[in-house]
Amino acid sequence: TTDGRRETVVWVANERAKECHDCKVKFTHFNRRHHCRACGQVFCNECSSHRVCLLKLGYTKQERVCDRCYIKHRDEVDKRGIKGSK
Repeated sequence: TTDGRRETVVWVANERAKECHDCKVKFTHFNRRHHCRACGQVFCNECSSHRVCLLKLGYTKQERVCDRCYIKHRDEVDKRGIKGSK
């Protein structure tokens, strides 16, 4: 938001996420769920292996994000010329 308040993200409930939001692989005891901290969707490890600092969401350290949110974040950072994302 532009008024100084933090943005919020609503996470998809684990019970509702039976498969990766991106590649559709089924979750199992070995193929675990991971929430993207930027969009709240649930992904497998392969589709959410990046980490970025999401200050606008109140995170002060790098957090897990999905591939799509990573690309979006990277593009925003590139536009502003800010470094610091992995």
